[in-house]
Amino acid sequence: MTSGHNFRILHPRISSTKNINAPHDTAPITPIDPYRVGIATAQARPYYTFTGWLRRTGVDFDVLEPREMPGYGGHIILTTRAEARAWPPSCALLFPDELERGSAVALSLLLRRCKTFGDDLLVGIDPGKRLGLAVSYAGREVEASLFTSAHALVSHVAALVRGIGPSSCTIRIGNGEMASAARIRRALASVDLQPLRIEMVDEMGTSPRSRNCNRRGKRDMLAARAIAKIGYGQGLPVAAAG
Repeated sequence: MTSGHNFRILHPRISSTKNINAPHDTAPITPIDPYRVGIATAQARPYYTFTGWLRRTGVDFDVLEPREMPGYGGHIILTTRAEARAWPPSCALLFPDELERGSAVALSLLLRRCKTFGDDLLVGIDPGKRLGLAVSYAGREVEASLFTSAHALVSHVAALVRGIGPSSCTIRIGNGEMASAARIRRALASVDLQPLRIEMVDEMGTSPRSRNCNRRGKRDMLAARAIAKIGYGQGLPVAAAG
């Protein structure tokens, strides 16, 4: 068994593609409280799926034999449904099909099942030609990404909200590019997402000043992160956000 007690949410660097219409993760972010994660499967494909994802996200983990699951003292085990039925553990579980919903959804489910405090989803969007996105669940950032398509961004946010199913969701959109911000707001308001609160906020001062911050869209993602953290703004009920 390999020891793993430090659980940090990190993100792989984004790829250097010119046409970005799907999310691409940015650099490592802040560590969170320690949780102990185990992998227990004798099946090759789930094993490599689990280990690859945890390594990309910076999560240390233990490797177990499936028969060791009932006595595991960690917080959560990644395994298959069949092996969980054969050797029922006493801790929480995460399955391969749940990873297929995307890294941010899987990380949020993992945090929820580790009984982290809170069940709120916070989304920050930096509008413009390149669209920065920052997503936090229960106060922990689970994604920072970049889009060039507003439609792709809205579809991605909708999939996150539906996949995570938080008790509350706040989306904050910066007002620096008003035409882009208004289009995103209307598109989000037209999607059936509950519970949802949309806020337009003053994004002045959210963009990093360093010239080195815009490599591969990093400035846009950092701005989205700052927009998400703004604690004020006019909240717009979904029905009135057109």
